Amino acid sequence: MSYRTLFGYMAVALAAVVVLVILILGVRILTLDTPRPPGPKTKEPYYVVKRGDVLFAIAQKTGVPVADLRALNPDADPLALEPGARIRLRASAPLPSTLDRARARRRGPRRPYYVVKRGDTVSAIADKTGVPIPRLLALNKKLRADSVVPGQRIKLRR
Repeated sequence: MSYRTLFGYMAVALAAVVVLVILILGVRILTLDTPRPPGPKTKEPYYVVKRGDVLFAIAQKTGVPVADLRALNPDADPLALEPGARIRLRASAPLPSTLDRARARRRGPRRPYYVVKRGDTVSAIADKTGVPIPRLLALNKKLRADSVVPGQRIKLRR
């Protein structure tokens, strides 16, 4: 056997190995599973908004995309989320009904204070928080019923 023949066989064997490797890689790539988007990081049906939270941060904490949060909570203003508000994380979570809100008002405030917003009055604050006006005035000795200032903190409980 001459060197030419031996070289020819070696070239054919090398080409066969290269073709085989390409075939194996092709089959491997074709059979790979496509990656799934990560699921929610929490199993809770709701997220309770904390002070300073924004929709994007809630999406990162919970693993629920922002678009889903907006679709599940169409009445929530993403630029002005109120601390203590509940944000739905799944479609199966029931909406808080008017009856639930009324029960929560009767139980009393959850937060120890209320931050006055522009346009608020003492009677509006009493309606929002469920704390009667005389109780608000008793808890806040310096509070005047005729003037509240945006940003002012009003105690709701001791």
